[in-house]
Amino acid sequence: MSFNKYMIFILTGVLLFVSSCTDLEEESYSNITSSQFEPTEKDLIRMIGPAYGDLTNVVQGWTNHWNMSMESSDQMVTPRRSDGWVDGGIYRVMHMHNWNSESPYMSGTWNNAYSGITKTNKAIYQIENGTIPIKKEEQKKSVLAEVRALRALYYWILLNDFGNVPIVTKFDVEPGFQPEQKSREEVYNFVESELTAVMDDLPVDHQKYYGRMHKWAAKALLLKLYINAEVYIGEPKWNKVINQANDIINSGRFVLDQDYKTTFHYNNTTMSNEIIFPVPQHQEKRGWFHLPWRTMNSINQSTYDLGSSPWGAGGLCAIPQFINTYEENDKRFDKTWLHGVQTSSAGDTLTWVPDDPDIEDPEEVPFEYVNRLKAIESVNAGNEGYRLKKYEPKMGAIYNIGNDWVFFRLTEIKMLKAEALLRQGNSGRAADIVTEIRQRAFEDPADAEVTANDLTEGSDYNYGVHEDNDGDNEMEFVTQQGGNDIQYGGFLDELSYELVGEAKRRTQLIRFGVYTTKSWFSHEADGSKHKQLMPIPQSALNSNPKLQQNPGY
Repeated sequence: MSFNKYMIFILTGVLLFVSSCTDLEEESYSNITSSQFEPTEKDLIRMIGPAYGDLTNVVQGWTNHWNMSMESSDQMVTPRRSDGWVDGGIYRVMHMHNWNSESPYMSGTWNNAYSGITKTNKAIYQIENGTIPIKKEEQKKSVLAEVRALRALYYWILLNDFGNVPIVTKFDVEPGFQPEQKSREEVYNFVESELTAVMDDLPVDHQKYYGRMHKWAAKALLLKLYINAEVYIGEPKWNKVINQANDIINSGRFVLDQDYKTTFHYNNTTMSNEIIFPVPQHQEKRGWFHLPWRTMNSINQSTYDLGSSPWGAGGLCAIPQFINTYEENDKRFDKTWLHGVQTSSAGDTLTWVPDDPDIEDPEEVPFEYVNRLKAIESVNAGNEGYRLKKYEPKMGAIYNIGNDWVFFRLTEIKMLKAEALLRQGNSGRAADIVTEIRQRAFEDPADAEVTANDLTEGSDYNYGVHEDNDGDNEMEFVTQQGGNDIQYGGFLDELSYELVGEAKRRTQLIRFGVYTTKSWFSHEADGSKHKQLMPIPQSALNSNPKLQQNPGY
């Protein structure tokens, strides 16, 4: 893949410019007339760059959209460990679905999204009033389209997580301005109208605009809007999903990576051909992409020769019930999860003295990740639970990793097209698409093939409260539900294997009717449908009396 590499490093340095809302004024473009200054691409990305900066915080900060999606789902959990990982119960609350408006996940996601919106509004305001002088009309239209599409992305996150939120499109508001809250349907309509309005003015060259909103990124966002339309507004939009998917697929600009791992490689910037829209990262210059440090046990420092140790026993891990659904020969399993006996970079077996409180007089043994957890509030040992390595660090990484965060990619586009076909009754065509995607995950083509029946039958996930309270290395069901009753459960399983760890799962579970009806690990569902929306943060309610809390909270 070839593209303007310089743009990547401008974007990866964006956080240098986002320490306050006034950063764009540090260079006084208001003193330069349009006859004196014609901005280059380098100038423009410096001007609009701060508007992109908050995406890193939204998907990679500590309490944010990514963690909200994953830790409230049936795939991953942060249980109590021998060295803590309690932090006031914030992880347990997300797993148990006992959150409230005071949860830092709510304020973290809300504040970062609105910070990004404020910066997009500021960029639009300065472009339109000439503070950022763009002489060429076509260039001006393109930049405005890009920033409006980015603003729509932030609003989609708010629509997806909170539903009923204020829509603010102006930067030059009166002091004390308090925006009106809008319904979820109004926010949906705004996102759709913004994307369709700017689509023809957006840049087409996805390589030159890598890490920025271009036409195909906007179409991917529109597709994500439509695939969840029945949840958002009570009206399915399956044909619109298929139309957007076809536009992206038929553009010929994106190709499935032959190796599933390539898309998330530490050099995916140049290696991957299927990334549609990333959040660019750089090991030294950009962001706080610390996921391996949060998931791995400290012993894995020598596995990757890391310049700093992962954090203690490591917190975030896979829920065993999910791991048990993988097919035996699925290569995505080994490419996604750290499991089994761990070795150093030289291949030597790593050993430890177990920190498991259930082991009396522990002796040094090989360190082995096991697919087992006690209850979330019990003390879980540092080797319990498989660890996510989808974004595997480069050998010798110091503290951050440089793998670009993948927001939209071709595989998801194809999968969501298959889902829309499936829901329209075209299960055969859907099975063909899923089979195509599975072909890179299985050596034997026969293992990769799925049928219409495979997708329309129930899920292989054995739902129910599933814990080990006895320390006997066996997990048992407290309550058992199974997954045979989930409509299109087979397809939901396929989504999980391909998209695990990509901040998709909560949205999927809601769309498939599982999120508030099924139990997993220590989470026991109570049927509270209102929990499909998160509560408006209390801090937002306190600062704006026009806001009303979402129903049920």
